[in-house]
Amino acid sequence: MGRRKQLSVYGNTYDTADGTGVRDYIHIMDVAEGHLAAVRHILRPDCSGTRVFNLGTGGGHSVLEVVQAFEQVNSGKRGQKSATWEDRNRNTAKMTSKRLYKDTGCPTKTF
Repeated sequence: MGRRKQLSVYGNTYDTADGTGVRDYIHIMDVAEGHLAAVRHILRPDCSGTRVFNLGTGGGHSVLEVVQAFEQVNSGKRGQKSATWEDRNRNTAKMTSKRLYKDTGCPTKTF
């Protein structure tokens, strides 16, 4: 904060409600708790084989929604401009933690 005059938002032509990409942002504490739950799970004597867990809320927020939430929490607009970006990403990317919750009981919180 404070180093740039404005925030560059790359990509505003996606097929989403506001044109910016939708991603499943997850709180860092959910990441930490998810890792701990997974380690506890694989250390159980009845656990064998390999397990793959995704961490996510199962929902998503657009880049502009996250920018607006940041501005709201930090009292004021930052100024933003649209910047060009090659459209390499999908419009929406969401993860779900259903398997992690089912196997370990570890929930994730929503943004």
